[in-house]
Amino acid sequence: MSNENNDSSTPTVEGKEKKKRDPIKFWTRFTVFMLVVLFCAHVLSDKYVPYTANARVEAYVVPIAAEVSGRVSKVYVTNNQVVKEGDKLIEVDSEKYQLAVRQAEVDLQQAGQASDADVASVSTAQAKVAEAEANLENSKVKGARIIKLSEQGAASVSRADDARSKIVASEAKLASAKSELVKAKSNRGAAGNDNTKVKSALTNLENAQLDLARATIVAPSDGVITNFSIDVGHYASPGAPIMTFISIKEVWIQADMRENSLAHIDNGDPVEIVLDAAPGQVFTGSIRSVGWGVSDDTNNQMGGLTTVKTTQGWLRESQHFPVVIDFEKEQAKGFLRAGGQANVIIYTGDSSVLNEVGKVWIRVISFLSHVY
Repeated sequence: MSNENNDSSTPTVEGKEKKKRDPIKFWTRFTVFMLVVLFCAHVLSDKYVPYTANARVEAYVVPIAAEVSGRVSKVYVTNNQVVKEGDKLIEVDSEKYQLAVRQAEVDLQQAGQASDADVASVSTAQAKVAEAEANLENSKVKGARIIKLSEQGAASVSRADDARSKIVASEAKLASAKSELVKAKSNRGAAGNDNTKVKSALTNLENAQLDLARATIVAPSDGVITNFSIDVGHYASPGAPIMTFISIKEVWIQADMRENSLAHIDNGDPVEIVLDAAPGQVFTGSIRSVGWGVSDDTNNQMGGLTTVKTTQGWLRESQHFPVVIDFEKEQAKGFLRAGGQANVIIYTGDSSVLNEVGKVWIRVISFLSHVY
């Protein structure tokens, strides 16, 4: 009996020893399970709640250059100054452009006077044509009478010849008068502002006025002046940038998303944004557009051979595409700097669980942005 009891007690001891080993297996299985769960969560979140830290604030950056040449006579702004649309930035010495405007005004006045003189010439030529026509008609009437008398023997042949000569001379004068009329009309051209001389002078005046206006450089829109380091006396050349203008009228976020995260991203999807310039704050936005192409960096040239980009290892580097995000600029007023970095998370679906996880994650990032 004792042997049987001993045999029955042996499995109990082994069972206890087995139970002592079970926690290791349990925690191993639990760890593997959690890793699988986290991996699946990562894959799903990457598809339906994609996140990237490769985002930055973008704005239109415009090099400001003079359109006329001259020395800078006035400077109205300083570096990194906020300006409004139409605010004066600098002024180029405008004296020669003012003189050009006055000269163009004189030329326009002279062109108008010349046009009036041409009109008067036409009137004079018309009067001469009318006079020549009257003289010709008179010569024909008198000549016909004398020729008839000559045929009847009441007048000499020489008088008849003189009459015929006067008719021919009157016809020649009429032809000459008509030619002068055509010439006068050609010189006159169109009347008023349609006259070519007046048009040319008016165009010259407008160009001179435009150059005078361009001597003062103004802000093209609301924005910030940067990279500005000139002063009075600097010689400005047309087309040579003298400062940089950053427009704040149109500001957006460009997020570089991995290619395999784009499948569910649509225009209008809600976005939450953390700006490095505003740690601890979360801003909202929406998708404006998703990029359709990026450079492959092969730099192929026409007439050359194709450059092949090789991949090392069994996993290639993922491609990124730009995603443009609109957001409420008033929320981030004072924090918008072109090139500023941002973290972005996009909510592409109605999964409340994934969305809540994403909201928690972006707020953790917002808190951590205080220290990095």
